[in-house]
Amino acid sequence: MTFSPDERRLYVAETGDQSTDNPKQYIRVFDVMPDGSLRGGDVFHKIEPGYADGLCVDDDGNLWSSAADGVHCIAPDGKLLGKILVPHRVSNLTFGEVRRNRLFIGGSHTLYAIFLNRRGATRP
Repeated sequence: MTFSPDERRLYVAETGDQSTDNPKQYIRVFDVMPDGSLRGGDVFHKIEPGYADGLCVDDDGNLWSSAADGVHCIAPDGKLLGKILVPHRVSNLTFGEVRRNRLFIGGSHTLYAIFLNRRGATRP
């Protein structure tokens, strides 16, 4: 799970029961209320192929998610903006480096790193 840059939204990866034929595999979004409670939980996006596991956000509020074919970049409205394709299933990812513009990608067999024209969000 991860928060939007302003911490008003919480994104949660629901990987579902992998032992069933049709597990619920969505990214859900919750509104964070002023008292810290959560509202909503609506389906924000469905990763295909695979499912979301690792999540992070950039300064523009785009959500970056792990997937079976690499990393998916999703706009704040839930639409897929693009993909970074890698040859292994991705389990986790995070922004790093001094400018927070390098995306570190944990693949099933290796670690990838790519510089982007986006910066990982910092906490307010």
